[in-house]
Amino acid sequence: MYLPEELVMEILSRVQLPSLARLRWASKRWNTLIKDKILSQFIMVVGSKVNLVSFDLHGIHKNVAPSAKVTSQFSLKDSNSSEEVDICNVFHCDGLLLCTTKDNRLVVWNPCSRETRWIQARPGNSYKKTDMFSLGYDNKSSCYKIVWMYNTYCDTFQYIYKYHVYDFTTNSWRYVDWNTGWLIRPWLAQGQDLPRKIRRGMYVKGNTYWLAQGRDHPLLLSFDFSSEKLQCLSLPEDIGSCDVRALSVTRQEQQLCLLATYGKDNIVWMATKIESTRALSWKKLLIATAAPAPYLREFDTGVSFLADREKKVILLYNSTFNNNIHILGEDTYIEVKHHGAAEATQNFHTGFLLGYVPSLVQIQ
Repeated sequence: MYLPEELVMEILSRVQLPSLARLRWASKRWNTLIKDKILSQFIMVVGSKVNLVSFDLHGIHKNVAPSAKVTSQFSLKDSNSSEEVDICNVFHCDGLLLCTTKDNRLVVWNPCSRETRWIQARPGNSYKKTDMFSLGYDNKSSCYKIVWMYNTYCDTFQYIYKYHVYDFTTNSWRYVDWNTGWLIRPWLAQGQDLPRKIRRGMYVKGNTYWLAQGRDHPLLLSFDFSSEKLQCLSLPEDIGSCDVRALSVTRQEQQLCLLATYGKDNIVWMATKIESTRALSWKKLLIATAAPAPYLREFDTGVSFLADREKKVILLYNSTFNNNIHILGEDTYIEVKHHGAAEATQNFHTGFLLGYVPSLVQIQ
């Protein structure tokens, strides 16, 4: 029986995430429609809440206003008390969320299946708000791993970064290595009582990437979950004196993207290829100039974005400026008020956007 596309989309809009993930394999047509629906969604963290937001950009270049609506709010429960947990930071990999909490705990969570796994720190160690984490997949051993990085200040007036790897098959942390010569700076704090905001790593196809600062220039760091090696990769050759702001991925292909600003220009590059020489090939995706100056000044307090290659726009969010989503294109600037998410408070990290594809993958 053939159903009109409008009716199918109406049905899918009422289906919960676990069932939606299963229905992808019902038919090729349904898989295409569900994939389009999934790509129109992303996670928006506001305060300590994780919201799933549905975003419609289909008519943006035909004078049809885009819309944003919170379709569900994920609730993380404490495994001991069943009380809701306050979340500080979230990292995404294959439908799994690695979360740090307000009380400095670490948990891997699948919101789709509601499965969780709480990860204890190494004996004698504890997690801190300035620690950096990322969840990734080891293609060689076919298992998920977590990398945990933190820094210490040494007598030579430089930071030493130590990193450990958590292996899900052994349920334990291993000290791997240490590095120096660069610094992953947190975003600036707005007042002494506001926690400093770390720069989140971006996981793409077996590697996590961070923006870092070398002695006299910005760097791109990459951690390979198969080799467990940390290395420096090249930024775009034409980045010049731009201010490097944030990393993200394209919504369609999940390709690594870089946002930088120069004056009133917002420039987005997309990584296309990693060479054997550790050089990264970049393609300029768009240059947007329409954002108002007050909004650009807030980039120093942290910004997150998602790139839509087909529509040639980026979705920006920084709750320090206001709680709305901002759409920038080559000649487009639209401010969209989302519906359904609570307002951010100064007791938590600034809100951010995160690409998300629901999955029924099990936490090993």
